[in-house]
Amino acid sequence: MLDITELLETLHLTSSKRVLNVAETSKEGELTRVRIPVTEILSSDQTDLSLRKFARDWLLRKAEEAKPPQRIRVDHRFEPMQTFWLDEETNEPVSPVAGAIVLAWWPRPKVPDYEELARRQKKRS
Repeated sequence: MLDITELLETLHLTSSKRVLNVAETSKEGELTRVRIPVTEILSSDQTDLSLRKFARDWLLRKAEEAKPPQRIRVDHRFEPMQTFWLDEETNEPVSPVAGAIVLAWWPRPKVPDYEELARRQKKRS
């Protein structure tokens, strides 16, 4: 599983602290899902598309840099909600939340060697 603490810190600071520096993580088989709470929705980017794309690219890069390199697929979406983010230890409300960035990733299936070769040859021509 990828360590996303650096990603959470970057999103928190880049978003002017609109994105909380915490996440709810769940794992079902090979599928990993992360919900990152957002306290305020921007009028110019209501689904935080730029932050979601950044997070997707970050996950893909970290997976490629892993030892051994991992091939993953990443899905990202925005879930609007009106609720409070609860502290995991005390279960007390910490911050009002207007939505969440949801990231999900799973291993890509291994591509047979001949398909990989055909894809490379097609790119060259």
